[in-house]
Amino acid sequence: MDIVTKSDFDIRWEQLMAKREQAFNINNYISDGFEKVCDVDNRYTDWNYKNINKELMFSKHTSWVYFIVENETIVKCGETGNPLGIPEQRSWHTGPTQPVSSSKCRFGRLRRGDGTDSYIRDELRHRANVSLWAKKCKLHVLNESLGGIVRQVDTSIHKHLEQLYLEHFKNEAGCLPRLNKASK
Repeated sequence: MDIVTKSDFDIRWEQLMAKREQAFNINNYISDGFEKVCDVDNRYTDWNYKNINKELMFSKHTSWVYFIVENETIVKCGETGNPLGIPEQRSWHTGPTQPVSSSKCRFGRLRRGDGTDSYIRDELRHRANVSLWAKKCKLHVLNESLGGIVRQVDTSIHKHLEQLYLEHFKNEAGCLPRLNKASK
């Protein structure tokens, strides 16, 4: 009877896959401040959200890094300088309050938007256990002189922090999450 041994290539491949699994596991980012915002009902062309954390979804905060997660795997990393959701005001809607489908809120646009948002919905349609996670980024207030008048200016770090996470994924996993096309 022959004994089958793994080649160096097979061993390296298994190590790479284990490293990727670790790098994209959402549980490794909870300590960074990522919280689950909602689960996604992705059976249809448009998404509906369920099990919504209303404090996060409808927060007025405007600096976020977010992850789209399939099962426990991060498949998209993004950022927004808008609120995650603005509540719909519909009296006939019997389910959980959904964010308006608007460019004024990120997860509302993700529900029904076109372009990249449509691509993401198509790629994840009928996939099991899709959820949205977000990390609230810090806003800083600076006193700056504008035209000789000192004014308070808000700054945020969501764009820079998203880039740091994308670099982290490339360094740790050797690639970006599968629905990130590039690192801007």
